[in-house]
Amino acid sequence: MKVYHHLAEIRKERGLTQKKIAEVIGVSEGTYGRYERRGGIRVSHIDALADFYGTSTDYLMDLTDTQKPHPRAPKRKS
Repeated sequence: MKVYHHLAEIRKERGLTQKKIAEVIGVSEGTYGRYERRGGIRVSHIDALADFYGTSTDYLMDLTDTQKPHPRAPKRKS
């Protein structure tokens, strides 16, 4: 599993607790703590956190060091 270092970094920069972020994505504090330490985060949670932080999923997954989000494609209709 890949560890996403930017998850903890951005949370701390914004003065947020693991408990608060766990509430935002609907998981336990322990589960979110494991995401920061060991990775394994669900894609839907990464997407929710990118929206919450106003950044890109690439940044949260350590694929870039740029926090600026990429333009999003329009949501597809079901």
